[in-house]
Amino acid sequence: MGILDECFANEGNLLHNQAEEYLEEYSNSIGTSPSNILDFLVQNKKISLDDDCIVPVTLPKQEAVAYILSWYDKGLPWMDISRLINLRQIANVRESWLDSKAFDSEYIFQCDRGKYKHIKYFKRNLDIGYIFSSLHKYLSDNSLSGIHVKDWHDHAEDQIKSIDYYELRFVLRSYAKDYGYCFDGKSGRDNISNDSNFKTVTQREIILNKMLELGKVMTKQEIARLIRSESLNHASLYLAELIQAGQVVQVDFAKYTTPNIVFKNIDIEQLTKEIVRIIEESMRPVDSSIFELSINQNLGYSYSKYFYASIALQMLNEKGWYVVQNKIFWNKPIPFNSLADISRQCLMIENSTSDNFRLLLNHVLIAEKEAKNNIANWRSSYEQQTHLPGQ
Repeated sequence: MGILDECFANEGNLLHNQAEEYLEEYSNSIGTSPSNILDFLVQNKKISLDDDCIVPVTLPKQEAVAYILSWYDKGLPWMDISRLINLRQIANVRESWLDSKAFDSEYIFQCDRGKYKHIKYFKRNLDIGYIFSSLHKYLSDNSLSGIHVKDWHDHAEDQIKSIDYYELRFVLRSYAKDYGYCFDGKSGRDNISNDSNFKTVTQREIILNKMLELGKVMTKQEIARLIRSESLNHASLYLAELIQAGQVVQVDFAKYTTPNIVFKNIDIEQLTKEIVRIIEESMRPVDSSIFELSINQNLGYSYSKYFYASIALQMLNEKGWYVVQNKIFWNKPIPFNSLADISRQCLMIENSTSDNFRLLLNHVLIAEKEAKNNIANWRSSYEQQTHLPGQ
């Protein structure tokens, strides 16, 4: 697999600085620079440059599926995904029937019959602990060692019934081993049962203990290597929980550590006040790129949007704020589900990027560079959509 393939699968098209940050660890290990690696990939037709974005030329099947889905917050049927992959010629995927190898990956999840979403559009505010506690009680009360997920969903308490079935299925599939269960989702079985070989240490504890032991910043790749699946996406889910619990801070793109390390010589109270001021004073939702732009300019810092978002996430419950995609914050309910969602609602294909940026600013406070990358991705998905049936 190519060195940037996982990054394309997780993020879609990349900004230059994103790619360089992602390549930093690898480039240091081979004694070169990220920019040299990018030049090499361009020359060998692995990537191409499109305005400010880096775009893949070819991808493995699973990464190609995730790359396409990264622009569709509502998901797509598998046949449409396959058609778009083949139209862009980034991989060769069957269109006549489901290519199981392409769609069996940790980057995506099934969101309806025959339909898939990117994992970044999964609702991460679900109480995972409560879900497994409820499952344990149901199995215990009914003297069962296992059950079909649909049967449990149909007969569980209202809080479980209120969860979309496919999101519940995804939680059980992703976290089963962590909570002492086995999930079998092959051929529509969707059975969840007790795991007799369960060990009580959780994947989150493994990650946190290693961070505390090392006492330094870790990359997402390093963290993924600690967990059973070695999946970047599973690592992302665990890290999102640890960040919201205030146990981990994201300091930059794909870089993480614990608060006692990163906050050691920082006036965290000052940064917190600035974040609160920006959110409370804003007349519309605030993208974390604004924290980076505004606070760094006002206070002379150079912290990343990821760092500021980590601080804001830790204040959600205390302040009663709302959040979308762990990066857009407001003190009122946010009337869209993602940047892709609001872009689809308000942007116009005939407009220039500058005109669309102004339209986007009516709905979300966002830095220009971040907005332009989003607009480029929206335009690409719009153009792709015209090739689908019924469009």
